[in-house]
Amino acid sequence: MSEELYTPKISVITTSYQHGDFIEDNIVSVINQNYSNYEHIIIDGGSTDHTLGILKKYPSLKWISEKDDGQADAFNKGLSLSKGDIIFWLNSDDYLCPNIFNEIVRYFNVNPKSKIVTGNLIMVDINKNFITKYKPDNLTYDNLLNGGKNATQPSTIIKKEVFDNVGYLNTHFHYAMDKEFWIRMAKSYTIDTFNENVACFRYYEGSKSYSHKIRFIKEWIYIGKIHHRRYLSKTNIIIIKEILKYLLKKILR
Repeated sequence: MSEELYTPKISVITTSYQHGDFIEDNIVSVINQNYSNYEHIIIDGGSTDHTLGILKKYPSLKWISEKDDGQADAFNKGLSLSKGDIIFWLNSDDYLCPNIFNEIVRYFNVNPKSKIVTGNLIMVDINKNFITKYKPDNLTYDNLLNGGKNATQPSTIIKKEVFDNVGYLNTHFHYAMDKEFWIRMAKSYTIDTFNENVACFRYYEGSKSYSHKIRFIKEWIYIGKIHHRRYLSKTNIIIIKEILKYLLKKILR
């Protein structure tokens, strides 16, 4: 099939709660992709800020706002509503890089057997100022479980059939649900890489990644238990270092 004829439906799934200051950047980055065959599904956890006013401005959105059981539950709701062949998981404080829909469709045309691909993630501060760029890693099952590697969730694109085969996110996890899912995914699929800027990830004091480090660590430990991580693994060494850093910071406060 020629590239011109292959225009699969893309589903962007956004989970949101009290992110009215950021979500419009997210929405506009999707609208500006210059690609018509897409849907943007926003699952909001019942925000009481100005999020809903922003959502109502954009009639192309599919959205619901109701209490949920956490981010994994919210994403699973969006996934169950999605009609696309290709899934982007884009949290409400993150946003897409320009023209990435066309780039990913081109990639899947050239690599029709590929099911999962991860690209570059741009880390920015709360005001969208550049911090650093993360290039994709060699993400095998063993590297993810034992080797201290981690996928960058906003810059990983997954075909819907992978979720159909592997299952949805595990709602037991509220912080490391993506890491646990990558491990399950990598057990059955190859995660490919490509050198394109996919998404921008906001890192700031109020973000989960910044403010709930110890909760992430607890879930990393539990992931190791259920997936039988080796005791003498690079991942466990990283976990120990992170715990020591956390304790030292607490002592020095």
